[in-house]
Amino acid sequence: MQVSPVEFNWKHSGRRAVGFLADEIQRYVPACVREDDKGVKMIDESALVAVVFQALKKNYHKVAELDSQVQRMRIMIAGLSFAILFGVLWYVAVAAPTAAAASHGGL
Repeated sequence: MQVSPVEFNWKHSGRRAVGFLADEIQRYVPACVREDDKGVKMIDESALVAVVFQALKKNYHKVAELDSQVQRMRIMIAGLSFAILFGVLWYVAVAAPTAAAASHGGL
């Protein structure tokens, strides 16, 4: 989405402000832009807030699900790490000495 805030001065008051260009918003959310009788486009800010809030809500749920997946993966990694460590310790304590003894005719 290529929408960036811009700084501008209001023509009627000269007051400095920050906002969005109506043409850019219209590309993504046409329902949030209206046009006056002179053809000047304006952003319906209350409608835009509703759209942004809905997108935020959707992303919040997506982040929560991804966080849950990360937690499950951490548990799996911890389990696999334990299994690998247990396997290495078993090999060092049991398998390697047994193999060494067998190769020297000790068993």
